[in-house]
Amino acid sequence: MARNITRHDDVRNLPEYKKKYARDHKPVKARFINHESPGGTLRFNFKRYDTCSSSLITFKDGEVYDTTLMIYEHINNTCRYKIHSYEIDEATGKPSVRVGRWIPRFSMVPILYTDETMEAGPSQDLITVEKLC
Repeated sequence: MARNITRHDDVRNLPEYKKKYARDHKPVKARFINHESPGGTLRFNFKRYDTCSSSLITFKDGEVYDTTLMIYEHINNTCRYKIHSYEIDEATGKPSVRVGRWIPRFSMVPILYTDETMEAGPSQDLITVEKLC
């Protein structure tokens, strides 16, 4: 049975929130890779929880950093873009298949592997194929 939560402070006391918060703040040691501008630097502000202040994060390509799992996941799961291409059916001359591929802008490679870093690690090129009617 779901609980009815009326105050923001009540959410912080839920066991699921505390478990996720603890997981997100686990330390991770990883090497930062800048795929877009090799040798470049990435700077961004990051804030996931209301209880935490916003942080200015700076990563330089090829450097090893001690960071948190939530920043590690953010870099590996959201810093990418998708490109599309079409395969042409030779018989009809019309597009028959759309191919989508994710291209990473940045990634972090763990130095010490844990269960969490294996789950949230840098994704390999993900290719999707859709048949068009």
